[in-house]
Amino acid sequence: MADAPWNKLKTIVRKWHELALQEIRTKSFEESWFDFVESWKQVRWAADEGPFQDILAKAVATTPPVALKYENPKIRLLISLCCELQKSAGDKPFYLAARKAAEVLGLEHPTQACRLLSGLEADGIIELTLKGSLAKRKASEFRYLPS
Repeated sequence: MADAPWNKLKTIVRKWHELALQEIRTKSFEESWFDFVESWKQVRWAADEGPFQDILAKAVATTPPVALKYENPKIRLLISLCCELQKSAGDKPFYLAARKAAEVLGLEHPTQACRLLSGLEADGIIELTLKGSLAKRKASEFRYLPS
C-alpha cells in the first residue's frame, strides 16, 4: 500500500471509518481522513517491518553479560534490547516507548514496562535522557551504560 494513490487510500479509510464509527472520537469522515493523511506521510515501514524488527531479533539472540545478573527472562530481554538499540543509535540516545517495550516483553500494561525501565535506571544499566509522553506521542530517550 506504500505506493497506493490517495483516492484508493481514501476509499479504504472511508470503509474503516464506517466500521469504526461507534468506537472513535472523530465522528466526521473528513476529520478522520485528514488525520490519516497526516499520519500516513510519517510512515516509514509497515507494521512488523523495518529496523526495529532486526534489532529485536538480535536482542533475542544475544544476552549481554550484565543481563545474566537478573533472574527474570523479561528483564534480561529488555536489557538485551536496550543494548542493541544503543548499538544501532551509536553515540546518540535511543528511543524506546513503554508501550513498545510492554508489547515486546508480553506485559499487560505499559506501566509495567515503565517500572522495569525505572529499575534498570536505578541499577545503572540505562540512563533516561528525555522523558517521553503519550499525549505528545513521543518515546522516551535512553542511553545504555554498560560497555
